[in-house]
Amino acid sequence: MVPHFGNTALNEFTEDRLLGFIAAKLDDGLSTSTIRNALTIVRRVLNLAEQEGLVVRHPAKRIGQLLRKVDARRRGRSGR
Repeated sequence: MVPHFGNTALNEFTEDRLLGFIAAKLDDGLSTSTIRNALTIVRRVLNLAEQEGLVVRHPAKRIGQLLRKVDARRRGRSGR
């Protein structure tokens, strides 16, 4: 996760950034369950940040929805 997100500030975690992470990991051959496990960590950190008032909302609340978005985009590109 560090190579992709580096020193990203909590308020810079956007849906696009998470979608990019998912797409990159799928390109690397990782399974959706492995990606989901990695994003669970991000979601937990952002949940805590939201509870502490450090972020207003965060895009990692619905990991399954993010995975489906990437899948839909990929299918659209391949013409399936």
